[in-house]
Amino acid sequence: MSQHDAITIAPGHSSPVMHPHPVFFLRHAAGGWLRLWLAALLLIALFSTAFFAAFAQEGFAAADLVVASAASTAFLGVALYLLLLFLRLGLFLPRWVEAGFSAVEREAIGRCYLSGIGVGKDFAEAALWFSRAAEKGPPGAQYSLGILYDKGLGLAPNPDEAMKWMERAAEGGHEDARRWLEAHGVGPTPAPAPAVQPVP
Repeated sequence: MSQHDAITIAPGHSSPVMHPHPVFFLRHAAGGWLRLWLAALLLIALFSTAFFAAFAQEGFAAADLVVASAASTAFLGVALYLLLLFLRLGLFLPRWVEAGFSAVEREAIGRCYLSGIGVGKDFAEAALWFSRAAEKGPPGAQYSLGILYDKGLGLAPNPDEAMKWMERAAEGGHEDARRWLEAHGVGPTPAPAPAVQPVP
């Protein structure tokens, strides 16, 4: 198992399975307030070659991923690293900053808590971030929230809530959610209809 992988619970499985590292989920994020808020910290980090090495020695799991991902993610990997550092140290996260996070960014933070990447594994925190993201519609966040409700991880087991979020994720085209519904006797949920192309 590589530390570049993340661990989640798949439908129908009692043991964890491997998925891409959470940094992947930020590659298409809009950025927004997250980048603006971390701009000053990013400048400090870029001027300090020992900055990341120092925290890598402290066991910060995401440190080695910063160099590998920063270029391809337009420094979003660095921003995520610094955000996780603040969360890990329990530093204040301004509400206006959190309110500006996109749903994709919230989902990514939830995955980091789910996997224990950069922060301690915490299912309750993962559920909190997934719920904030799921309300805005990313099928991945809805599916993950449904799994947590189904397994009772970080939340009290709630079959009704699990079903609700799985159905919403499946409606958004999430294949694992559709398979989960079929395994639980619901469905198959039809895939979203393709957009109608205008006739030339």
